[in-house]
Amino acid sequence: MSERGLVQRGGVWHMDRTVELFNPHRKVRLRETTGETTLGAARSVMQRKIKALQQKDAEGEYRRMTLMDGLKKYLDDYSSVHVKNYRDHDLQYRRMNGDVSGHTKFPNKPIDQLIGGDFTSHVATRKREGMANSTINQELAFVSGALTWLAGNHNVRVSFISWKDIRLPIFKKKRWATIEQLKLILSLIENQDEKDLALLLMSTGARLSEDKDIRWSQVSLNEGTIQLYRDKTDNETILALPEDCIAMLTRRYNERRDGDVFVFQSRRRKNQPIHRPRSIDKAIEKSGINDDPVLVKKKGKFTIHSLRDSFASILAQSGEHDLNEIRELLGHTTMTMTKKYAHLIPSEVSRKASATFDAKFTTHM
Repeated sequence: MSERGLVQRGGVWHMDRTVELFNPHRKVRLRETTGETTLGAARSVMQRKIKALQQKDAEGEYRRMTLMDGLKKYLDDYSSVHVKNYRDHDLQYRRMNGDVSGHTKFPNKPIDQLIGGDFTSHVATRKREGMANSTINQELAFVSGALTWLAGNHNVRVSFISWKDIRLPIFKKKRWATIEQLKLILSLIENQDEKDLALLLMSTGARLSEDKDIRWSQVSLNEGTIQLYRDKTDNETILALPEDCIAMLTRRYNERRDGDVFVFQSRRRKNQPIHRPRSIDKAIEKSGINDDPVLVKKKGKFTIHSLRDSFASILAQSGEHDLNEIRELLGHTTMTMTKKYAHLIPSEVSRKASATFDAKFTTHM
């Protein structure tokens, strides 16, 4: 007795069916027993086998790729070639993989088993570790971009994840410190390399990656300037330095070791700049600037990046620099990002009102 694709031998039904597959295009012959003695049960077994074979073919080579394998493939094959802030992606990958001290490794699940709850828990973990909302969102963007690329280019099955429900709100009002608070933070930094780096960050308003990665070839001690490459905006800026920074760089130049390429050379890794400046993070926490829970909830935590916001805010409040000058110093390509400091610049109307009040009303105290 026989039926299409099924043959009965010794009372048991056996499969003998050719299935066409497309990844790559080929034909596979199923020849095995169903283990069933009834025709209906044998048909069900054969249909399940064919469906599983077709599903496996549709998912392709990477059907069981884990998240970390997928992120590494995205990093090596796409980010390294197409993304100008590749170093940010590399850092995000290493954080997700548990290679960065102080950051929890993400569970390395198969990609097709990931759900939104995995990332909601991950966000909560990052918040407990003290990571800023914007940094957490960047990490989520790295993952979502990688999954989209893997699905489109390597036929990886990706579950639907509502990223907009997971991302955190960005604090529109940035944290900044006064001159006195900046001096306190500087005094609390125990590591001399990182104290010098913090001074440069406070005095230039540069991003951490821009100042940390400065090479001696970018420094002109005679002219008192540094040449910064703005990796975020892909442009260059020459900044004049205050005397404290010139003195610091002169000292470091005289104390540098043979072969040092970077101003802030790693003590452990050859031809590499220093890694994440943890002493600055600790000094910020010791300064008490994040002790007010109401302020932190409203505007976010003060972080190393807040040194950049402090630089711009102090300039804005001085009334001696307009927005365009601050934009140029920060390396913004448009005024959009710089406008967040506009409310700190005293207006001419306010100046006139203050002068009038001084003239008309005084307590002579």
